[in-house]
Amino acid sequence: MSSLLHRVGRWCAAHGWQVIAIWTVVLAALVGGVAITGIDLDDTFEAPGSEAADGLSILREQVPQIAGTSGQILFTAADGDIGAHRDQIEDVLDQVSAIPGVTAVTDPFDDSTNTVREDTYALTQVQADAEIDRDASRDALEAIRASVPSDSGIEVGIGGDLAAGAEGVFLSATELLGVVIALIVLLVVFGSFRAAVIPIVTAILGVGIGACVVLLTAAMTDVSSTAPTLAVMISLAVGIDYSLFVLSRHRDNLARNLPPAEAAGRAVGTAGSAVVFAGATVIVALCGMFVAGIRFLTIMGLVSAAAVAVAVLVALTCVPALAGLFGARIRPKAHRPRAALVDGAGRDDHGSGPSPARPGRHRIANAWSGLLTRFPVPAVVACVAIGVVLTLPARGMELGIPDRGYDEPGTQTRTTYDTISEIYGEGYNSPIIVIGTLVNSTDPKGTATALGDALGGYDGVADIALATPDPKGTIAVVEVVPSAGQTDRATTDLVSAIRSDRLQLEADTGVNDLMVTGITAVIIDVESTLDAALMPFLLLVVGVCFVLLMVVFRSLLVPLTAALGYALSLGSALGVTTWVFVEGHLADAIGVSKVGPFLSFMPMIVIGVLFGLAMDYQMFLVSRMLEAHADGENAVAAMRHGFAGSSRVVAAAATIMLGVFAAFIPEGNVYVKPIATGLAVGVFVDAFIVRMTLIPALMRLMGERGWWLPRWLDRNLPVLDVEGRGLARALEHEDWTRRRGPAVVRAEGVTLGEGDDLVVTGLDLVLRAGQIALVRSDSLLARRALAATLGARLRPSGGRLVVTDHVLPDGTAAVQAQTAVIRAFDDPVPGHARLVVVDDPGERRWNRAAELAAGNAAVVVTAPGGAIPPASAEREVAAVVDIGPGGASSTHDLRGGQAGEAAVPAPVPEPARPLPGSARPEEEAE
Repeated sequence: MSSLLHRVGRWCAAHGWQVIAIWTVVLAALVGGVAITGIDLDDTFEAPGSEAADGLSILREQVPQIAGTSGQILFTAADGDIGAHRDQIEDVLDQVSAIPGVTAVTDPFDDSTNTVREDTYALTQVQADAEIDRDASRDALEAIRASVPSDSGIEVGIGGDLAAGAEGVFLSATELLGVVIALIVLLVVFGSFRAAVIPIVTAILGVGIGACVVLLTAAMTDVSSTAPTLAVMISLAVGIDYSLFVLSRHRDNLARNLPPAEAAGRAVGTAGSAVVFAGATVIVALCGMFVAGIRFLTIMGLVSAAAVAVAVLVALTCVPALAGLFGARIRPKAHRPRAALVDGAGRDDHGSGPSPARPGRHRIANAWSGLLTRFPVPAVVACVAIGVVLTLPARGMELGIPDRGYDEPGTQTRTTYDTISEIYGEGYNSPIIVIGTLVNSTDPKGTATALGDALGGYDGVADIALATPDPKGTIAVVEVVPSAGQTDRATTDLVSAIRSDRLQLEADTGVNDLMVTGITAVIIDVESTLDAALMPFLLLVVGVCFVLLMVVFRSLLVPLTAALGYALSLGSALGVTTWVFVEGHLADAIGVSKVGPFLSFMPMIVIGVLFGLAMDYQMFLVSRMLEAHADGENAVAAMRHGFAGSSRVVAAAATIMLGVFAAFIPEGNVYVKPIATGLAVGVFVDAFIVRMTLIPALMRLMGERGWWLPRWLDRNLPVLDVEGRGLARALEHEDWTRRRGPAVVRAEGVTLGEGDDLVVTGLDLVLRAGQIALVRSDSLLARRALAATLGARLRPSGGRLVVTDHVLPDGTAAVQAQTAVIRAFDDPVPGHARLVVVDDPGERRWNRAAELAAGNAAVVVTAPGGAIPPASAEREVAAVVDIGPGGASSTHDLRGGQAGEAAVPAPVPEPARPLPGSARPEEEAE
């Protein structure tokens, strides 16, 4: 992948204006699409398959007039005599009934629905169908309210979802503070305004495209109003960070005197590989929210993942494009010129060794890592103690889906909600609907009344507002007013109690198929489903974290410490959020509208996003340590070397991320505010306490044991090149090819086997298209191992092996697609195969090998010791490799090159020369 990204980055840098034009056209087209479709967001929370959701579907089908959106109108008499204003109230109610989509308006003075309290208040319930235009209904209700003269003696308050209107995108000018903070940090990091604006421009472009994708998706399916804000917040943060990583590597390359286009290509090939991995982890985590089985949450995760994917694509293409346009003008002012390339990981041109550090460049990082080296135990204890203290409040975490009681104080909906709660009780803002079929009833009205009477006797029921059959007499509908509000535990207990007594209620009242439904019950079911899915989702994320890092770092302890550190960061995020939103500390300072349960799907979002960001920081920090350790440094030196080389960029990235998330807190709505708070706290703890303090201290304590992995596990794990290390190998091979010509197989010091069980050692071979190499060994295991290795189905344990221009283990799939093995003379060989392995051939298979070589394929023939080809194939053999009993190999070049390397074939074939080894035996039978 790193080689592909290198080519992409180089092309984008060389065609900067074209890349910018393409993305601009894409953005313009998407904006045009949004302008045509409009913004259609929906905050209908349902858990498909739940009882409440199924009941609501029945209501929509059979009683649609009570299945849509609802609202309340509260009349308050200034003179304390509400009855004296009955005519005025009825006039208002007539106007409300005339609003398109309104299906029912209750009479507060009717004996069956009397809601007059204290002779001062009268409450009317307004019901609408599911198709009502909520913006239009809000405007109509507001106009009706405003039309009541101020001296009329009554005050009209409107509340509920009808009065709130349709949900929109929650963004304000405050969010721009995150961009300002990012710009300041980038100016400090780069010391160049030109360089600092590149991540800002690319991130804003990515945010615009991602937001349009979300809004266009909303035109085709239901998308929560929280989704666009969440997508903007996440994509802005990761977009700036990912651009920072790529641009930082690009400037390092410029400082080493690389041409701008090549510097950009190598930056995308190295840092871009890590960006792809980091973005993929965030995308996978967001998509993983499908485990909750809740449609709106799955869609929210998918559209947010799409926004992150756009941010990754923009960072990988627009950053090199802009960097190419700026050219050398964004080169760091103070640097030590070097003729050789350092790939940004502290290595020289092709990763052959560590580069010397520049004196004084990493003073703070060196001082901090030195302190952690001297006092690792106190550092670990302090980090764990801080994490535990911040996590403790999470024990009191209360989750729910906010209702109108969480609207901003002073708004019509919040004022009406609070007054209704005070005068009538909170339950009037969150009624429960109980339905049952009347198929066996001869008295539908009496049966509905009996059901209402039975439900009225439950603890936690304040009133039965309605008990009636539907117009067709097939369904009994009872509206239960609970004593407590929607987010109160008592309401959840009431719903559970009614459901538990289902069979008894059906027997006592005569209804069938009793169901508890309505918006309140739907939200309770959503919360229950989320609670059940939270732990499996967390275990899934932590498990994926462990496996991914084990594959990347080839270690057991490194991923274990990373996963534990992530758990500490997550606990801190949830603990501080609980401390603020549930316990009320600092609630006024950040504008919390109401202290109490916070968003029930907030933990899942924070788990997913924080997981991706934590892996991002872990990757950039520990991968440098791994590279230094692989270059021969001991564990402690490698830790300090890696920390010095990456901590500055990681600190800058985390500061930007923290600033962006924090900017969404002050003006964020009730859904966004707790998410932004949790992510801001989580990023701070993860970056500065866990990754930059706890992990280095643990690496110091673990020493060499930190890099231990059982050999059998290492052999069976796939190889992921997430830091672009394969690019250095690919560039070295390109340089070798320019100097010595193309080769299908290039083996240098290749070793096969593990530990003391080596079957091949020191294998050197260069084989070009149209040539045959004969490999002789009496060990069938050695021959089979070599064939499997050449086909990229077995990894060499040492040396360098390049097959079809892919430096293994990079390009494994491509090598497998371009190699073939023949065990019978008539085995088919794909026409695109560039390398064919023929095992222990007789004369016909030798002839087939010669035919394949004549067709420009490279052929490796494996045979027992002493074997020689027939005369018809001998002239095609370019090299003979003999593998001794201990695996030691020696290569005989038959084309006049140096040992182990066949020279470029001459235009006229050379006369065949006798092969070393033995006299020709009689040909064996096929």
